[in-house]
Amino acid sequence: MTPTGSGNVEPGDPYRYRMGWSAGARVSATQRVRDAVQEGSDLLEVSERVLEVIREVLVAARVTVTLIEGDQYRDLVNVGDLHSQQVRFPDHLVYPVSTYPASTAQLLAHEGYISTSSDLEVVREYIALAPQATVGCFMGVPIAAAGEVQGELFALRNPDAPPFMPEDVEIATDFATQFGSRLPELLAAKRASDPDW
Repeated sequence: MTPTGSGNVEPGDPYRYRMGWSAGARVSATQRVRDAVQEGSDLLEVSERVLEVIREVLVAARVTVTLIEGDQYRDLVNVGDLHSQQVRFPDHLVYPVSTYPASTAQLLAHEGYISTSSDLEVVREYIALAPQATVGCFMGVPIAAAGEVQGELFALRNPDAPPFMPEDVEIATDFATQFGSRLPELLAAKRASDPDW
C-alpha cells in the first residue's frame, strides 16, 4: 500500500474510499444506489436492496433505515452484522424519538452527523443505551421527501475499521436523497396492501 499521505490506496483494499471519493467512484456508487432504488415496488425489498448496496460502497458493518413517524422511530430494515437482538426486518419495532434527542435534532434540521469524538452528544446518547458495547464509528443522515424528513439512514463500522469521513456523510446524504425520492410511493403502496402496518 502507498503511504497514507499520498491519497492512493490499493484497488483491493476494502476501505479504498478512506482517502476520499474520486469523481469516478462517486458516480459509480451513486448509479448503483439509483439502480437499486428504481427496481421493484415493495417497500421492504427495495429498502433491503438499497441498503445492501450502501453497506458495500460505504464498507459499513451495518446499515439501517429508520422511519420517523410523528414522535416515534420505526426501524424498517437492518442489513449487515446484526447483534443477537436485531433482525433484518424488525416488524413493528417502534421507540420514541426522545431516545435519541441530539440525533433527532440533527436529522430534523436536515443535517447528518458523524461520531468523530466521544464528546459529541450523539455519541454519548448512543453509548448510554449500550454501555458495554464496543462501538466503532457511526453516522446518520436524514432521508427527506418533498422537503420533509421521513427517516434516517444509519451506518456503523466495526471498532477496528477506519472511521467515516465527512465525504462519507456527504455521499450517504446523496444516497438517502435518492431513496427518499421513492419513499412516499413505497410507503403508500405498503399501507394500501397492509392497513395494519
